[in-house]
Amino acid sequence: AHPIIGTVYDAGNKVSGLIVRVSAVPGGPPAINDSITGVDPKDPRRADSSLQGQYLLALYEGQQKKGNWFVFIITQAGDILSDVGNIQTSEGRGCNIGTVDFSH
Repeated sequence: AHPIIGTVYDAGNKVSGLIVRVSAVPGGPPAINDSITGVDPKDPRRADSSLQGQYLLALYEGQQKKGNWFVFIITQAGDILSDVGNIQTSEGRGCNIGTVDFSH
């Protein structure tokens, strides 16, 4: 698996309710379902105060694949709100874990 995790901050405060996307190209379509900060990744309809500002994007559950990924915050309309972070994953044993935090 290749989880990408992170936290979104605004003026030092963790921000929930933002949409975080991972794509194969900067600003592109989602590679997997978008994540919403502060929401339980196992139940996206449930806000979890212990996850304030945090997100999880789980690429290739149970697999290892080489890839070049771009992570960014978007609006409901799909417009980019943040800088674009970049993560590379590799094949082989073990798990690739990437962290991309956003701060404004």
